[in-house]
Amino acid sequence: MHGLQVLPGGGTRYSRDGSFTALRTNLRFTALMAAGSIGGALLGGLLLGAIPDIVLIPGLAVILPISALKMTRHARPASHPHT
Repeated sequence: MHGLQVLPGGGTRYSRDGSFTALRTNLRFTALMAAGSIGGALLGGLLLGAIPDIVLIPGLAVILPISALKMTRHARPASHPHT
């Protein structure tokens, strides 16, 4: 698959810090996030052929900084060990 980067042992860090345990504990949330990601990827793929690039690219240019701003507002506290 183009653009897919597979790193050997990439999940090792996450299994050591308990991330997978957190996903299993919040299985409903994990399933909803996965469904939204898959649905968004499928919808995006369909829109790619239906909507011209001249509309999609500026749309992404607006959405991505807004998303980044929202993520910075929900950043981990400075005292977190992985910061």
